[in-house]
Amino acid sequence: MLNEFAAVAANDPLSLPPSDAVNFYIITDSATLRAGPIATSRLIAGDHPLAELGNRAQVVIAAIQALTP
Repeated sequence: MLNEFAAVAANDPLSLPPSDAVNFYIITDSATLRAGPIATSRLIAGDHPLAELGNRAQVVIAAIQALTP
């Protein structure tokens, strides 16, 4: 799974992906890594190596939405 991520350059603005895609980030003290943009259709279909990460992210997002008035 980690091989899907690449280092983000220090001068990269970390822009948003297109509306039909997502980016995943790993942020540490020494580096920022990004996977994406990944088409949401591939995550939904489950044919991308990070599809399970996308599923788990949706669970977290749903829990946050449930707690937000």
